[in-house]
Amino acid sequence: MRKVVSRIAGAGLPLLALMPVGTLAEVPGRPTAWTAGPAKIEIPARFRGVWAFVAQRTGECRASDWKGVAASDDSLVEIGPKSLKAFESGCDVNGVKRSEGPAGEGPATMSFTCSGEGSTETVRETWDIVRHKGDELLITSQIGKPRIVAYMRCR
Repeated sequence: MRKVVSRIAGAGLPLLALMPVGTLAEVPGRPTAWTAGPAKIEIPARFRGVWAFVAQRTGECRASDWKGVAASDDSLVEIGPKSLKAFESGCDVNGVKRSEGPAGEGPATMSFTCSGEGSTETVRETWDIVRHKGDELLITSQIGKPRIVAYMRCR
């Protein structure tokens, strides 16, 4: 069993869970591809950018609102090819399992090593993007936890 903590987007107190190592959610009936090896692992391009934690944000956000790990609003997260950065915390991607869908869309299950507030933990989450009223929402759920978090893309 491995201790897991979610620290994405500076969302407050960490959520802890015990999970067997190597468990990943799969979408029944849909082929998946596992990306392995440090040089090949990247967060899919559709998830990259600056996002605002919906539960902590009112109004619109701009990508230019991101000022860095120590200077940004704690509702923002910046997602790049190899990592994501949030207020005083961050995660490096370790693995990506994608559902093969049209135009590279569909959910992805990702494994991260996250650090912040003096601790380092492994996190596994499923991510997907939905469109609602002209906005893109990144929906994340931690594997093994009944918790869903929504982020709005900052333009």
